[in-house]
Amino acid sequence: MVDEHIDEILKKEIIEPSISPWSSSIVLVQKKSRNGTVKYRFCINYRFLNAVTKPDAYPIPNIVDTLDSLGQSKIFSVLDMASGYHQIAIKPENREKTAFSCHKDHFQFIKVPFGLNNAPATYQRCIGVILMWLKGIDCLVYLHDIICFSVTMKEHVNKLCAIFEMLDQANFKIQPEKCVFAKDTGIFRTHLYSWYPTGSKKDKSYRGVSCSENSKRHSSIYWASRLLQKACSEFC
Repeated sequence: MVDEHIDEILKKEIIEPSISPWSSSIVLVQKKSRNGTVKYRFCINYRFLNAVTKPDAYPIPNIVDTLDSLGQSKIFSVLDMASGYHQIAIKPENREKTAFSCHKDHFQFIKVPFGLNNAPATYQRCIGVILMWLKGIDCLVYLHDIICFSVTMKEHVNKLCAIFEMLDQANFKIQPEKCVFAKDTGIFRTHLYSWYPTGSKKDKSYRGVSCSENSKRHSSIYWASRLLQKACSEFC
């Protein structure tokens, strides 16, 4: 698994060979896939680097406050950013600090890796700057997830087009297969969101806007969702 992952991120120019005096160790962390099978996530143990890193106090939004901001919106789309932190480049003079060793060689990251203390704050700030004129009005941002909300379908399509344009200008990509388009009900970071004013929550572990269990799919929303999915695939 380690060999495959190293080859993949080398090919994608996420890492490069290094002669850095810094070195962190590789850690394989168990994670469950959607079908219940156990898989492993490739991680770097940056414990010692994080211990000497000045913390970035940029705020990460509260997820409940984020959902409360949806107001009376009826149509929602959730965009999942591709590759997470790997879309942000590291300054050349700082790359040596991210170095790690394995049996293949000594490498350092070209793009921001997972495991750094300041990675979430850096990513939140970056997306916030990209969507500065849309955030809070056309969409809300929580790390690598963007939720677009509106009352009418026409308004929703216009908002999504504006978001796509801003992301394209910044050369940021999304994962179409993990995105949800033009839905009246869904889950955002394990929280339910819905435009239905009444109804019961499907699961007590979910917090957020109330959701009707037996809601019917609106045909106009369904077909718009199909078209947006297709457009998103072409955009990426």
